[in-house]
Amino acid sequence: MLDGEKNKVFIGGEEKLDNWERPIERLKLSLKNYLELNNVSFLFGAGSSIVLGSVSIANIPIQIENRIKKHQEEY
Repeated sequence: MLDGEKNKVFIGGEEKLDNWERPIERLKLSLKNYLELNNVSFLFGAGSSIVLGSVSIANIPIQIENRIKKHQEEY
């Protein structure tokens, strides 16, 4: 269940969640309609895949840092 206090759905600058009777179904339908457009692009920022188990690049993993340092020493 979507909580109107914690969750917001803006379409065209207007908050829609409060006006929907069945918000989950309506949100799924809206997203489906937008995904079927030919000119849709998604821009994801750094960190958006961390929740799926990806490594954060905020701190470079030590193995990669060591390889970079080793490579720099060779030149």
